[in-house]
Amino acid sequence: MTKKFEYIIIDDNDIDIFIASRMIEAYDEKAVIHSFLYANEALEMIRKSGAEQHPTILLVDINMPIMDGFQFMELFEKFPQEITKNYVPCFLTSSINETDIALSKTFKTIKMYINKPLMYTVIQEIIEATKS
Repeated sequence: MTKKFEYIIIDDNDIDIFIASRMIEAYDEKAVIHSFLYANEALEMIRKSGAEQHPTILLVDINMPIMDGFQFMELFEKFPQEITKNYVPCFLTSSINETDIALSKTFKTIKMYINKPLMYTVIQEIIEATKS
């Protein structure tokens, strides 16, 4: 049986959230998707969910106001392992900046660096990567 995931999309652009949500729904029409325009709101939900959270694919934009994706990941990785183990964090970004790509590799929990727009096949790749 295939493992079921929930999804969290963190992006300051409604259109990017819409596109990512539609691709996720095309992959899994019963997907539970939470979206946030502000990374701090997503952190609060993760903190409140604690260790009880279902396995969740976390799609984080890098360039956002107030708290960017790197700042989000710095705080996310400070959560206890019993919380972070339930998440599959990925950067979903339009950035092709080599500095951003290099910096993304410094986060131990980041599984993938994905260029926008999110594609159906990439969702499959993320799911496959969680099996190993």
